[in-house]
Amino acid sequence: MLKKALLLLLLTFLMFSCKLNKDADTLLPGEATDSVAVGTDKDEHGCLASAGYTWSKVSKDCVRVFTGIQLNPIEKQEKEEAILCAYVLFSEDGNTAEIFMPNIDDSLLLVRKDKNEPWVYKDYQLYLGKEYSLKKAGITIYKGDIEAGNKVIESDEPEQGIEQ
Repeated sequence: MLKKALLLLLLTFLMFSCKLNKDADTLLPGEATDSVAVGTDKDEHGCLASAGYTWSKVSKDCVRVFTGIQLNPIEKQEKEEAILCAYVLFSEDGNTAEIFMPNIDDSLLLVRKDKNEPWVYKDYQLYLGKEYSLKKAGITIYKGDIEAGNKVIESDEPEQGIEQ
């Protein structure tokens, strides 16, 4: 009798322990485990990083930086698997340029005093000529095509109102 009770107890224990340890490899497509919480990767401003959103100081809202002007690196990035670009978003008046660069946690705000001047922050300067060029300490580090840009925050369309 004691052997049957122990055997029954052992079988019950094994049955429940196997059910609780369901392996991720046995999940069907679209099936989620109980420990996965969707949408929990929000930053301190509530921006959902997994959807491509980040906080913009210029717009004071969550934005997708890749909708801005893409600046390509001047230096070849042979060690990288992908090209790490920088992106620019402009304020509505065009006098502030917010730069999002790879491997830098916080964006940079560059301001211009006159429409014929570059946007400046410390040793960074953003110039507009035949193309955009971002310089650090006088050395060009990124360039971007004007035709692909001129985008203002909160807009997916080219903006015609930025004075160049």
